Amino acid sequence: IPPVRRAEPPVRRPTHSRWPWIHWMLASFLLLTFLIQLTYVDGSSMASTLHSGDRLFIDKVSPHVSELDRGEIIVFTATNGKDEQYIKRVIALPGEWVEIRSGIVYVNNRAIQEFYVTLPDHTSFPQMRVPEDHLFVLGDNRINSEDSRVWGFVPMKNVMGIARFRFWPPERVGTL
Repeated sequence: IPPVRRAEPPVRRPTHSRWPWIHWMLASFLLLTFLIQLTYVDGSSMASTLHSGDRLFIDKVSPHVSELDRGEIIVFTATNGKDEQYIKRVIALPGEWVEIRSGIVYVNNRAIQEFYVTLPDHTSFPQMRVPEDHLFVLGDNRINSEDSRVWGFVPMKNVMGIARFRFWPPERVGTL
């Protein structure tokens, strides 16, 4: 009688794979490189809409595939010679006339409703036509904002994206 051989235990292979992690990391890389940008607010020029320390998702695609709308909050590179990014609200679009009289903004000679401006401002800005491929932007906190009143119109090519969603702090999470 031949000796009884013990069966070798089956080799266990891990039930999970590295592929889902690699796919997740690749998708995250592509998403953060081409579609969205994470940014934070540093300063009070957009108060009371945005506060210093707010964290935002920026849509990097929309400005390049569709027209911007008045009232959208955009991130753009500076036109004042500084290598900085700014976040401001679009007030007037290419070809429109913009003017500020005693703190009231007029676009094409019509006062616009600005529910987001909470601090009174009585400054004025002469009527000017926004050049093609440019925007006129203002901070919501007009008293404490460097914007188109200071350094002029923003070229569309400088627009990096549209602020769409605040994800921090938790008590202020939501769309913009």
